[in-house]
Amino acid sequence: MVIPTRLVIAWLCIACATAAAGPLREPSEVRKDIDACRRRIDDLRVQGAYIDQLAADARANKVLFVENKYPMSPEALTHSIAILALRGDDLARSAMADMPKYLADQRQRTLQGLDDIAKALAVDRERTSSRCGSLAAELKEAERPAPPRPDTGVLMTITLESAMQTRNLKTGVTSSTPHSPATTVSLASGTAYNGAVTTSAPVPDGYTIYVFYHSQIWAALGPTGGAFTVRENPGFAGQGVVEAHACRAGGTVGGQLTPPCLGGAGTVIDIQWRQ
Repeated sequence: MVIPTRLVIAWLCIACATAAAGPLREPSEVRKDIDACRRRIDDLRVQGAYIDQLAADARANKVLFVENKYPMSPEALTHSIAILALRGDDLARSAMADMPKYLADQRQRTLQGLDDIAKALAVDRERTSSRCGSLAAELKEAERPAPPRPDTGVLMTITLESAMQTRNLKTGVTSSTPHSPATTVSLASGTAYNGAVTTSAPVPDGYTIYVFYHSQIWAALGPTGGAFTVRENPGFAGQGVVEAHACRAGGTVGGQLTPPCLGGAGTVIDIQWRQ
């Protein structure tokens, strides 16, 4: 049995899949999805009513689906098979040999196919209704005024190759113990290495971020950090320390930090230079 194209689409289409969790969207975006979800439910109701009507007609022996795109009455099907049999079609001749049984078999297949579609539509309606409910809850959440954001402090992170340390500039708490494996890196002298300082938010007005190396300001990066480079001459072997500090603006490369500095200290990476 071949079902009409629009019924195949209805049968196979499971729409309105649950969206992945993520950041809150704008209320206008959620409303668009709610409208689309409601239209989908209306469309499913129309499709369900159409399937129910076809099933009722099939049970009343008014319609069958037999290898064609549109419903056909048993009388029309019998006429078509008779013509094919007269033309020598073997399958048609076989059907004509016991037409009542052939029609009964086709009626059973038609009812089974329509029942499968009805069940798929019922599942689709249930999922779509659940999706609409989730969207309504999302809209309520999106329209809720955001609570004031607590001041938890700016996080400043310095990274160089595999080493990294983060410091909370309000509390002074660090992500890892200074001079630990997480904050230590081994580098080859004679090669330049790129590092970076990042922040979770700009530091307060009047402050800026500096990279401190060789006991002096190595780079002035601005209120949100940036990139820097460290290098030692070929053949050098020894220890070094590169730091990031958030201190009063006005310092210059080659000079000293201007206190006060936020967080009580900087973020620190130990470097083991090797030849």
